Amino acid sequence: CAQELDEPIYQSSVQTGKHSDPVWQIFWQVDDANPALQFVSVSSDGVVNLWTMQKSELSHEPLMELTKPEAPLGEAGDAGGDG
Repeated sequence: CAQELDEPIYQSSVQTGKHSDPVWQIFWQVDDANPALQFVSVSSDGVVNLWTMQKSELSHEPLMELTKPEAPLGEAGDAGGDG
């Protein structure tokens, strides 16, 4: 008999690297050499995390932080000009 759960099996917290903004995409990482479940999360907070789920532990590793450029190409500071 399958048991219905009202609570998530795993939940991140500030201590485990929780994103501060919504997550827009995840990508499951397949690694034949590593039996653990892994996925990468991308959030509008600019943080990209690698999450690893082993037994009853969910851990994360920050991969990178994305930043917004100061000015779009072709605007301020563009050396091309109109000629």
